[in-house]
Amino acid sequence: MKRLLLATGILCLAGCTEEDVAQTPDANIEEIEQPTVSTSQQQLGDVLEQIVQRLGTMPNNTSYYSHGFGLVHADLIDLNQDGQNEMYVLLKGSPYFEEELSHRNQDSYIFEIWAANDKAEEAQLLFNEAINFESSYATDLSISFVKSTSGELFVKSNHFQISEGTNYDESTYYAYRNGKFDRVLESYQAYGKINEQRLDKAQVDLQTFQEKMKEYEGKETFIVESSAGEKAFGFDTANISGQIGDVFTALTEG
Repeated sequence: MKRLLLATGILCLAGCTEEDVAQTPDANIEEIEQPTVSTSQQQLGDVLEQIVQRLGTMPNNTSYYSHGFGLVHADLIDLNQDGQNEMYVLLKGSPYFEEELSHRNQDSYIFEIWAANDKAEEAQLLFNEAINFESSYATDLSISFVKSTSGELFVKSNHFQISEGTNYDESTYYAYRNGKFDRVLESYQAYGKINEQRLDKAQVDLQTFQEKMKEYEGKETFIVESSAGEKAFGFDTANISGQIGDVFTALTEG
């Protein structure tokens, strides 16, 4: 859009009149294909630009426990398979921020999902989750996208702990359905010395639990991953600014 405005300004400065255009056969404005940026692209691009301007980006090769704050990762993904991308970002907040989005004003990582909003001029924040890394064990947290066998895409937040011979595995699944992003399932399983299964806090038998969980299993892509005794990012952080730049380019390619 900025490029389009700039081009318009140049034409005005050139002092072309309607008479000049009429006398120049090749200067038919209707035949010139003007680049366009869709409303959805513009809204998401504005969100990404504002985050970088206000918070900056984390340095390349960031580790989970790195100091500082700013944007760590951004990407585009079609959450509900409707042909229109949503945008997810991972950023590190700071208690020194004075953001209107209060969940960013704390010393933690924040996972956000944004969607274009056809009913408003600004993008819509569908989902956010703060990850307070100081209050969780090194191996008890991961966040991922799961594409189920049915093709639906879930955001999965998982906590896994081992205590006195029992494994505690707890996951929360979110999905974008009917224009709304919301929690769709909470699962809990304890196995080892203690065996127990729960779905949305209701206790169920093992067979019922396993049958239900098949609907939520599939290819898993990690955003934050816990393994080998330490949390890590599930994507390459070697070129953070370059990767964010690629997403911004995709949103403003017009």
